[in-house]
Amino acid sequence: MTDPLTIEVDGTRTPLVQGRTYRVGGAPDCEIRLPGSAAPAPVLARIRHLHHWTVGGFPGDARIWLGDAEVTGAVVHLRDVPDGTDLVISTPAGRARLHILRGTPPPEARVPRPRADDAGSGSRTHRLGEVTVIGREDADAGPHEHRIAIPGWGVAVEQATLKHVAPGQYHLRDGGRGNGTFVDGRAVSWARITPGMSFSVGRSRFTLVRDGELRERRFATAATLSVWRLSAEHGGGPALRDLSFTVGPGEVLAVLGPSGAGKSSLFKALLGELRVTHGRVTLQGLDSRTDFDQLRLLLGFVPQDDDLHRTLTARQVLDYAARLRLASDTGSARRRAHVDAVCEELGIADRLDVRVERLSGGQRKRVSLALEILGDPSLLMLDEPTSGLDAGAAREVMRTLRGIADRGRTVVLVTHSTDQLVGVDKVLVMAPGGRPVFFGPPGEVLAAFDAPDFPSLMVRIGSAPDAPRTPADPDTRPDDAGRATAPADTPSAGPVTEAKRRPGGRPLRRTAVLVRRELALLHARGPAALAGLMALAVLCGGFAALVASDQGLAVTGPDNPKALQALNLLLIGAVLCGQALTYSNVVSEFTIIRREFRTGVSPGPVIASKFLVHTLVGTAQAGVSVAVFRWIRPGPTPAFGLDATTMTVLPLVGTVVCSMALGLLISATADRLERAVTLATVASVCQVALNGVPFALDGSGLPYWAAMFVPGRWGLAAAAALTDVRRLAPDAAADALWEHGGRQVLIDLGMLALLTAVFVWASWLVLRRRLRPL
Repeated sequence: MTDPLTIEVDGTRTPLVQGRTYRVGGAPDCEIRLPGSAAPAPVLARIRHLHHWTVGGFPGDARIWLGDAEVTGAVVHLRDVPDGTDLVISTPAGRARLHILRGTPPPEARVPRPRADDAGSGSRTHRLGEVTVIGREDADAGPHEHRIAIPGWGVAVEQATLKHVAPGQYHLRDGGRGNGTFVDGRAVSWARITPGMSFSVGRSRFTLVRDGELRERRFATAATLSVWRLSAEHGGGPALRDLSFTVGPGEVLAVLGPSGAGKSSLFKALLGELRVTHGRVTLQGLDSRTDFDQLRLLLGFVPQDDDLHRTLTARQVLDYAARLRLASDTGSARRRAHVDAVCEELGIADRLDVRVERLSGGQRKRVSLALEILGDPSLLMLDEPTSGLDAGAAREVMRTLRGIADRGRTVVLVTHSTDQLVGVDKVLVMAPGGRPVFFGPPGEVLAAFDAPDFPSLMVRIGSAPDAPRTPADPDTRPDDAGRATAPADTPSAGPVTEAKRRPGGRPLRRTAVLVRRELALLHARGPAALAGLMALAVLCGGFAALVASDQGLAVTGPDNPKALQALNLLLIGAVLCGQALTYSNVVSEFTIIRREFRTGVSPGPVIASKFLVHTLVGTAQAGVSVAVFRWIRPGPTPAFGLDATTMTVLPLVGTVVCSMALGLLISATADRLERAVTLATVASVCQVALNGVPFALDGSGLPYWAAMFVPGRWGLAAAAALTDVRRLAPDAAADALWEHGGRQVLIDLGMLALLTAVFVWASWLVLRRRLRPL
């Protein structure tokens, strides 16, 4: 039994009780409250009992003294500290002194206070007008007699309006600028609300009590995660089996287990990426079975790999993430201040203008953390956060996570680094097959399995997963580990008689943001890379000009047989330029796309932004190629009211864009870059072989019908029809698609447009299917 300890601060004594955790700081909900003059931070440290009392969770810039000796580690152990020793924590913001007393505290000692919710949480009642606006409080918001102000970075100034349309009836409309208005856990653009019905905006849940009266229940950022008898399967086999646990606000849970134990499957189940066969998950009163669209806004997932655009600076990465995740009417100054505040909290404010690829592993991990914290999640999940980091960087990451939890968030992490469990409140040990075998304090794990160390524990669990040893304390048995039941306040919106689902969140706004990011990525590649794209177009135009005769694409003599060869080279160049732009684009960014999809960015804006930006680049390449050709050789004879340049550029642009759309489809389909290269090579060969020049496509057979889906076939046909290639090269194959006539030109160009639309639509469909495996 550990001797009792008492912490004295400024004359106030707090006895430490085993099983409880104590936060030290100036925040009003800290169990050990520092006076204003001695409070360098809202939460300065955290005292907990493992095998003995320890103090940790210090700010990254803190220096700590125990008695007369400075402590260099991340944790101070109070096992053998003499009675009356002072613990001094010093930061640039100030210094705090904790007086440590041994023995039974005197009767007047202060009893620790329970943790309070965030300021402003609780219930309140509002009177409704004819039109009531619900949204973020903002100094620039226009005056409105009936306005309900709620906090939240995903809440717009005018997030929703409630209009009185008849006695006991209101129309609820979403403004389309925030992260959604929810009825029955689903985002809606419009709904009819009657007394007894509920809806949610931000962290507030509203219930229409009666005509003219709206009750609000505002939840704190802190939330309890309850998992109750959760079972899930993957690939026809079990991934999780009968998993139950509860993690409270401000706590850190570490999930341990050998390979194949289902540690990552837990995160996939929480994120909706695994088929749940039984059980449920609740967070802040939301049930994953019915409220997932709303619940996922409270989740932040940091993958094991960084999954960041490495050619951008940290500030650019975070700014674009903020534009995607925050309300769209958030001003640039407010958005920048939010990014700066999050980075200051994580200790990377001085590295914001450095490219991600030049940051250390620990700094990249903090940027990845900041990416999720921008969205203000209640639950932060991390997959192997210390993987690939040295011991010092891993310790700093764990200290950062402890600080994040101390500020009210719930943190769950999967880790193999069992030497980095300092600062963890609870441990969940899982056996192969996804079955839990232990849940409880980290100091009791090894004793529960009679294991001398964690490597031995992993071997023991892996070799005998069906014979777990669990502690005698019923609170730590898997069967009793947080018997998660639905909270009493689980929302029930009642029967929604009329409602209209909201389409994928803010697609036009997000497309605009992603277009800007695509342009930034192009710019980050540097002048040499951009020059390389244009050099390819120069080569195509130059080679075509060298092959052509002095007549170019015109008819100044009896015939011009080399015109077809020149056109063929120009079109082959367009095909290669187009596919090269995008065949690797989606597959190389898939992990980033999947990460953003989890936060609500649908596949449509992703595909649209890439198509729009690369259409501009492809059009520029086509223009450069024609300009080089025209500089050396003359263009075709004007026809159909078009000049020679337009007649040459038009089919090339159509071919580049259509081939680029095909490249997008290849990239969206391929699961790795090597496969995308193979598919792009096959597509290029088909485009060259089936364009109608190497051999005649006579209107029957497999090659003829396969060529119908080849951009190069229709691009060359449009160019041949415009330039009257039958007259230029009488010996060429008599292809019906090359007929020199306005109707045929429109058909050829129309087929290019149709194929482009089909490829873009198919790209969206394939990407959507890959991102939504269930």
